[in-house]
Amino acid sequence: MSEFSSTTIKMGNIEEINCIQKEIEFYTKNIEHEKINLRLAKERHQKQHENLIKLQNSGKPTVGKDKSVEKSSQHAKKTSMEFLSRESLKFESNLENINDEINTLALENKDLRRKIEELRKNKLTASHLLEQLKQTNEQTKIKFEELYRANKKNKEDHDGIISN
Repeated sequence: MSEFSSTTIKMGNIEEINCIQKEIEFYTKNIEHEKINLRLAKERHQKQHENLIKLQNSGKPTVGKDKSVEKSSQHAKKTSMEFLSRESLKFESNLENINDEINTLALENKDLRRKIEELRKNKLTASHLLEQLKQTNEQTKIKFEELYRANKKNKEDHDGIISN
């Protein structure tokens, strides 16, 4: 029986050892994956930091100790705030200039509309006067023709009379 029990213990120990080895391998793989993920995250962070520095136009990123990174990030924040402040002032002054131009154009448009209305009124008045002149001209033509006929008739009557 001792032979059977020692074989069972050995087999039990081998199974336990295999199980422990599988767990160790599993945890080792997880640790390696986490290391890879951490390295990728650091690289992404560094790349984003470099892009931020480029966008802020403050030069190349500083690579060094944590303190220098903090100082550079604080400096970058200050420079970005100053840059944003300057850009904000530029946009505000530009906006004021645009508002002034818009107001000027609005006044000019209002003046032009008023002038157009005056011209329309003048046009209506002129067309009304033209119409009146045409009617007067027609009436004058009719009167002229009547007088011409009457004059012709009088002349004929006068020529038909025998004078002594």
